[in-house]
Amino acid sequence: QTQKIYLEALEMGFITTFIEAGCAVSTPTCGPCLGGHMGILAKGERAASTTNRNFVG
Repeated sequence: QTQKIYLEALEMGFITTFIEAGCAVSTPTCGPCLGGHMGILAKGERAASTTNRNFVG
């Protein structure tokens, strides 16, 4: 199902929009928002992510 949704996002141009805005689109996994997958965010960087958890802070 995840791959199907990803392909739909490609077809609709969403992924292109994110990439052109400077985003790094990665696989759906735990880690990027807390620095466990692609490293921690540097000063001035922002993360746009989805999650199924609600961490304090």
